[in-house]
Order: sequence, then C-alpha cells, then structure tokens
Amino acid sequence: MIPRLFERQFRNVIFVSVGEVDSALLKGPEEVRQLEQQVADDLLEYCRLAEDLGFHAELRTGLGPEVVTELRRLCLEVAREFPRCVFFAGQLVFSDEVAGFLGRFLHNHTAFELLRWLQLRGLSLVILPVRVSHRSDAIAALLR
Repeated sequence: MIPRLFERQFRNVIFVSVGEVDSALLKGPEEVRQLEQQVADDLLEYCRLAEDLGFHAELRTGLGPEVVTELRRLCLEVAREFPRCVFFAGQLVFSDEVAGFLGRFLHNHTAFELLRWLQLRGLSLVILPVRVSHRSDAIAALLR
C-alpha cells in the first residue's frame, strides 16, 4: 500500500517494534531474553519481505512495561538518524465477523497516542488501515 500511495518516494524501511514486559508473565531474565529474541525474529521476517519487494530494510526493537513510552524513544532515535523520515502505523479495522463489542474491546489506540506525541515534535506519522480477517496479510499489503 505504501508504494501505491507514495510512488517511489521511499526506498528504505525501518521496522520498529516493542515487546511489552509484563512482570506477571515474565518471571526471569531468560524469559525477557526470549521475548526480545521473538520481537527481533518477527521483524526480521518483515525485513526479508521488504527486501524481496526491493526496499532496503532495517529493524529497531525495544522492551519495556510501557509500549508507547518505548515506541517514543525508538522513534526519536530513528528521527535523529534519518531526519526526513515519515513514520507509518497500522490501525486495526475489524471485519464483520469481529465487529461489535469484541472488536472495540481488542482495539487499542497506540497509533493515535503516538501520532499526537510525534506531531508535537514536528514529526510525521501516517496511520493506515489494517483489515483484520482470516485472509489478511497486513504487512505485505502495506508494502505493495
């Protein structure tokens, strides 16, 4: 979706993700290391896909009890390294079978919190819809 909306404007993609450290679930340092590795492994798959589609891809990961706080830190690091960057986030849009109370309950507003915070710092974030259904491959759709 990004290449269609912003034809040839972007050649590089940096995937940013945060693993949420929950003391109730993570009992020791080994579990934290596993979470960190899982977050990195997930992003490596996206990097490979992006590279297959012709992008240069990198990743930035973090861990923390407050996902939005850690995302802010990572975004500032990326913005310092790439001053003309544009951030993209997906906003979940539930299909009919997931609509209603369950969809609203599962839906969070991380992208909107980050948008407001980045805007106050003169940085851009584009929020793209990500349809949630059993057939959706959201990242591939964003990069096509």
